[in-house]
Amino acid sequence: MKWFCTMAALFAVTLSMPVDEASAWSARANFNVSLFGSKFHRVEMRRFYTNQCLAEVTVRFYAPYNVYTKFQVRVTLQSGAWFRSTVFFNNRSGEREFRWEYNTTAQGCWTKSAQRAAYLEVHGCKGSGCTVSEFGY
Repeated sequence: MKWFCTMAALFAVTLSMPVDEASAWSARANFNVSLFGSKFHRVEMRRFYTNQCLAEVTVRFYAPYNVYTKFQVRVTLQSGAWFRSTVFFNNRSGEREFRWEYNTTAQGCWTKSAQRAAYLEVHGCKGSGCTVSEFGY
């Protein structure tokens, strides 16, 4: 049987302050979003000196079961900008993370300014043949 579900957090607490806009910046926020027992608890973002339009994003979560589960996350920032991950899977229990890079060139390079995560949504499904539901816009 295939299962899919969506969970979202309404707010976050920013733990680190970004630095000057002309330099690299980093920010992290704690969340409390659960889906299929997995608890998504932190989003970390940073921009490098080398490419002002590229952000590296890490989502940290705790998975209590060794069950094949697919996830996709969407992070909305305080500025109103947002980005989503590719679909990723997990089949191991314990503290886990998923990291990806997001290029904002096509959206006006909004990573030139320091950003803070404000909202986290997680979609997912169970089973290797399942399909993660689309995010509504």
